Amino acid sequence: MPSPDAQPNDAKRALREQMRAVLAALPPGEAATRSRALCRAVAATGVFQRARTIMAYLPIETPNAPPEVDPRPLGAIALAHGKRLCYPCMDWDAKTMQPISVSCADPPTHVRRYEVPEPIEGDAIAPGDVDLVIVPGVAFDAQRRRLGRGAGFYDRFLATWRASHAGAPCAAIGVGFAEQIVERVPVEAHDIRLEGVACEAGLWLG
Repeated sequence: MPSPDAQPNDAKRALREQMRAVLAALPPGEAATRSRALCRAVAATGVFQRARTIMAYLPIETPNAPPEVDPRPLGAIALAHGKRLCYPCMDWDAKTMQPISVSCADPPTHVRRYEVPEPIEGDAIAPGDVDLVIVPGVAFDAQRRRLGRGAGFYDRFLATWRASHAGAPCAAIGVGFAEQIVERVPVEAHDIRLEGVACEAGLWLG
């Protein structure tokens, strides 16, 4: 873990490097097995069962990228239960995201920047129509703090998304492997705290 006396940016950088090494050491195939177990656990929660529209994400699967939780099994469960499923489409210059509805959990995709897959087609969905957001991350803690990749896409989206709900129920759940749950994630004022964090070994809901 980074030193507790480190400045936030230095501590974040050190934790990202640590997590990249930890995830790169996961045995082949284990990430998929753990992802399915995590998705089943999230699908059993009341937050998921009440949601009508869910925004998940498409995992980065390039050879040089460390593995991350694959939420597509959760997307398949959502569609099987009549829910609407969205994935984000990125505006890379503005550093914003737009939920795009998809008809299957593993839709056709393209990669425009930074190895991130995006759906090729689908209808844009207003953020206020999304009840549950499944959030990727580099590290999380039990207090529902999140460390992302550093570009701020999700912090900006979640701030706008929450404001669009005007107090109506909504939830953002971060998903990671057990190794990504740390004692404390370093945060700054702009970092958004989530409503929940899940790994294959446990679930923390606020």
